[in-house]
Amino acid sequence: MVTLRDIAEEAGVSHVTVSLALRNQRKISAQTTRRIQAIAQRLGYVPDPGLARLNAYRRSTQSGDSGSALAWINFWPEPDRLLSFEIYKEYWRGAKERAEKIGYRMDEFRLADCDMNAARLAQILRARGIQGVLIPPSADGANTQIDLPWAQLAAVRIGYSVSSIPTHLVTNTQFQTAYEATMKAASLGAERIGYFFHAAGERKTRYHFLGGYRVALDILGRPHQIPPLIPLSSEEDQHRQVFLDWFAAQGPDCILTQYAGIVPWLRKAGVSIPNQVKIIHLGLPVTCSLRLSGMKQNSHAIGGQAVELLARMLRNGEIGPPDPPLELLVPSEWVEGETA
Repeated sequence: MVTLRDIAEEAGVSHVTVSLALRNQRKISAQTTRRIQAIAQRLGYVPDPGLARLNAYRRSTQSGDSGSALAWINFWPEPDRLLSFEIYKEYWRGAKERAEKIGYRMDEFRLADCDMNAARLAQILRARGIQGVLIPPSADGANTQIDLPWAQLAAVRIGYSVSSIPTHLVTNTQFQTAYEATMKAASLGAERIGYFFHAAGERKTRYHFLGGYRVALDILGRPHQIPPLIPLSSEEDQHRQVFLDWFAAQGPDCILTQYAGIVPWLRKAGVSIPNQVKIIHLGLPVTCSLRLSGMKQNSHAIGGQAVELLARMLRNGEIGPPDPPLELLVPSEWVEGETA
């Protein structure tokens, strides 16, 4: 069996240098890394899985230091808005707590602060020895572009919105969430199940929620029963009258949505919830005075799993865009409330 010392002897370097090069560590120049990796491949080197697990365990039990930080990159033009959304705040909390538990520190970098650009951010990450990057959802979705040296970084996205950066991602099982919510509505006696979500949200989630809803209706034998309401604007408060007109015209007895604001709209219009219409939320907020029924997306766990995936990539030296990029999907769970 070929060992690190065999490769070191062939390459004329120390076995420590070989170990760093095989894990794509920045302490070794790119040229030396490529040369050592080529020698390892030529000699037929295969990592010892038992030793790899032992090393991974040792690293996971070490406390963090300046070289064990992870970067949370905030692309938002108004950075404070990112964590004003409760689901994104849970991503952050879950990621931060998991990072600290396994010996990392989570540092937030805001591109809008101090006119930071991609080149400056890349310089800061390099100076601090940060190779692990988490990419939360973006305000601009697919239009978000940032020219970081991705070939030198391990990166994981949370959610689908930043599709321009080729990385692994962690998100909710959105199709299954809507599918199960629709089936739950039917099991509760709903016969005319409606759907309300804005177009920008649909695009960011690749229409997975809408798809799960429609497939469930097909299976229930109720396709095209009620046209879903999908306004173009993402400002839900602008759609109150449009929504109420749609509700009056279509007469749903259950509505799937991600906007809790329809509950006070309907109540103000004299509609009894859940007697006249059931409301099922597809992404329950952690705290809500409305006591909504619906699907908890486990956003805290999504943030934690994103860190776990990123830490494993760093341990294994998986640097640069993955081929192919993978998706880790975290399931939702039904939460009883007072609206269904």
